[in-house]
Amino acid sequence: MTHKKACKPCNCHPVGSSGKICNQANGQCPCKEGVTGLECNRCAKGYQQSGSPIAPCIKVRSGFNRYGVRSGYNDDSSSSGSKADYSRPQGDAGATCGHCKKVKRKVNMRKYCKQDYVVLVTLLKQVTDGEKWVKFSAVIDTVFRKSDETRGLNQQGPVAVWIKRQNLDCGCPKLRNRTTYLVLGQDRSSKRAIVIKNKTVVLEWKEEWRRRMKRFQRRSRKYCPEQ
Repeated sequence: MTHKKACKPCNCHPVGSSGKICNQANGQCPCKEGVTGLECNRCAKGYQQSGSPIAPCIKVRSGFNRYGVRSGYNDDSSSSGSKADYSRPQGDAGATCGHCKKVKRKVNMRKYCKQDYVVLVTLLKQVTDGEKWVKFSAVIDTVFRKSDETRGLNQQGPVAVWIKRQNLDCGCPKLRNRTTYLVLGQDRSSKRAIVIKNKTVVLEWKEEWRRRMKRFQRRSRKYCPEQ
């Protein structure tokens, strides 16, 4: 084990890395978006620490954070090599991500019945990039559950998906273009729009879930209260 080619521990940062297995040739750990370093222990250039375990580094626009203060991130040109402490909020930006909660990926009949709508939506592209709200254009793939208030969601044509800038930057939820999501929400609105709020459940879609969702849809008349 003293040979120069002997295996060494990866030592990937538990928050900054997306896995525990590093590259066998160079020891590079798999990093989350905006994170860099051999051990994924610092923010890349253009990103700053958020204090969120979900998205430890968030993108900084135009060199300033949303409060008008020049960001203090550690970029990949840093020579210090010190590990970043992602577990503690870093100033205002870290405090804003404290509301992020882990979402349980299991959807049962009780959760299904509590929602005003359950839809399968595919994001096409980001349309607006506001300071408070971000808008995506999307298409509805399947409507598993809807109420009278959300009847517009099953119409033909594109639908708008709105999310707060703060939540998008923190990755709660993390949204990507050309990706399909299962959205469970309680939005009392007849407008052709989906507003992702703090209590909205957004899960990246897995095709093996379709049979279960169809089963919930069939049982909803019996088990779910009338909408």
